[in-house]
Amino acid sequence: RRALAIDFRGHGRSAPPARGDWAVGSLAADVAAVADHLKLDRFVLVGHSLGGAVAIAYAASHPERVAGLLLVGTPGRTPPERARQIMASLDKDYDQTMNAYWAKLLERARPNVRMELERERERLDRNASRALI
Repeated sequence: RRALAIDFRGHGRSAPPARGDWAVGSLAADVAAVADHLKLDRFVLVGHSLGGAVAIAYAASHPERVAGLLLVGTPGRTPPERARQIMASLDKDYDQTMNAYWAKLLERARPNVRMELERERERLDRNASRALI
């Protein structure tokens, strides 16, 4: 048994998508491509935050390959009105909105984790960030 982590496109060491395709279904297709490449017949899939949504999408389209599913901090669907409020807040003041979000998210993070996540955040441009949100 072994564990491995998959960087989503534009995350970690992975390049951003050429056409700006950040859709959950596309990210799930990336998981499928990695699983195929590694010849994984059946495995446990763990997803955190956006990764949880991707894990659910992958499991829904490949139930025979998922031996288990563990979701951590995975939000459900955001009601349309709330989604509009979030996007309006980003439109009004992207930096302030994102700084407040990240400050809350990293409030109790270990210093090394905080530094790594802040570096990753700096790599992600606004358009990509908005598309992911």
